[in-house]
Amino acid sequence: MRTLPELIRDTTPFSKENRLTSWWVLLSTLSVMTALYLGILFLDVSFSAKAVFSTFAGFVLVRLFIIYHDFKHESIFQKSIPARIILDTYGILALNPPNIWTRSHNYHHKYNSQIYSANIGSFPIMTKNDYLKADWKVRARYLLDRHPWTIATGYLSIFIFGMCTRSFIKDPRRHWDSLLALVVHALLVAWVASYGLDVLFLCVLWPMTIACMGGAYLFYIQHNFPDMKLRGRGEWDYLFAAIKSS
Repeated sequence: MRTLPELIRDTTPFSKENRLTSWWVLLSTLSVMTALYLGILFLDVSFSAKAVFSTFAGFVLVRLFIIYHDFKHESIFQKSIPARIILDTYGILALNPPNIWTRSHNYHHKYNSQIYSANIGSFPIMTKNDYLKADWKVRARYLLDRHPWTIATGYLSIFIFGMCTRSFIKDPRRHWDSLLALVVHALLVAWVASYGLDVLFLCVLWPMTIACMGGAYLFYIQHNFPDMKLRGRGEWDYLFAAIKSS
């Protein structure tokens, strides 16, 4: 396995952005999203066909999230004001407000796969011995946080409650945009619902459910797979975690 300096040296050629490619990826993705929503709203097809469009819209929301993720890491669109406006707006609309996302996700990268520190920006990890020694409240919370239904209902459990509501309650001044995301989302739901519950389901509820469930599962499986390696704080190493635990 390469040392950290060797790994940085060998991957540096791949870290240079082609700005035209970045804009193509973003604008083409937005175009596909627009086409799917136009199909939902205006095509004279069955509800089942529109549900297929809605499902694919959920997948495209995940793709937009990946672009947003890379942008917040400053690997693309550095110092681009138009891109910042577009992608930060996406973050608000997709219940990933920039402040809590940046804080929690940077922590996640800094301490990923380090036992007892991995639950900020990701899912908690305990050893079997520690789980058996813990009191029932800790075990219940651990099981709840990692339960498949928590992932399946990520729209409510992880994004509306975890990302937005809880972050604003803990630190309103720092995470004011979490409240903004909740207010904007509530107004959006109310506005779309005025055109009918079927429109609300197809345009907001179902694609957001698909996107949030997919996003939650990606973050779960990233460090929870059979061959992953974990280390405690004293033995943790960034390179080992990046290569052996992801």
